[in-house]
Amino acid sequence: MKHLLVCFLGAFLISCTDRAPKPEPVVAEQSRPVYSTSSLVLAEPVPGKKLKISISTKDSSLYIVNCNEHIVVSVLTNNSTVPAWGGASNACLSQSIIIPRGSTLSFIVTLPDLETDTVYTARVGGIHQGPDVRSPQYAPELTLSNEFKLLP
Repeated sequence: MKHLLVCFLGAFLISCTDRAPKPEPVVAEQSRPVYSTSSLVLAEPVPGKKLKISISTKDSSLYIVNCNEHIVVSVLTNNSTVPAWGGASNACLSQSIIIPRGSTLSFIVTLPDLETDTVYTARVGGIHQGPDVRSPQYAPELTLSNEFKLLP
């Protein structure tokens, strides 16, 4: 009889405990990029004096003239038209790299010889409006990235 009384009392106490509702899971806000640009090119510094270049399109496909899938990126100091660092191409002509409408192409460039305390912009060369190398290129201000400083 004692065991029955203990079980009854235990069941009563368990049923009387505060059953607080579980907290709702926290929903993170949609992440926003740290950098933004009105051009086709976004430059995001990553540690190790590297730069993530993203080329995006919204309304139409982009065509990048290249040599064996090498995209030429130049890095300029602030307010300069002379590159502080520039990728090179041996001027061979490969089939255009196509970035379909609404897509982004990203890649990383290593810039070991540049300073981390200087403000730079990056320019991507050879972005055309059509697949033919003779098709119009985008305006220079659309191929120039946001400003950035390199990370050590």
